[in-house]
Amino acid sequence: MSDIISLIYKHKHSMPSPASPLYSEHHASFSPSVTASEIFHACPSLFTWAINLVANHVHQEIYDLTSKDCEELS
Repeated sequence: MSDIISLIYKHKHSMPSPASPLYSEHHASFSPSVTASEIFHACPSLFTWAINLVANHVHQEIYDLTSKDCEELS
């Protein structure tokens, strides 16, 4: 799977054209309000997917750690 993702990510058409006048094509992957499925190019879509995956994991870890602290205080 990593080989397939690498091939998709490195494909010459996986990024929006630098000449594109659409702001959203260049900055969608940095917006927390845009999902990976709303992005039409592979690189920013994969980037957004990975960032959201890590962010969800971090949020879950924070929740787990803070809930344990609350239980110990009770």
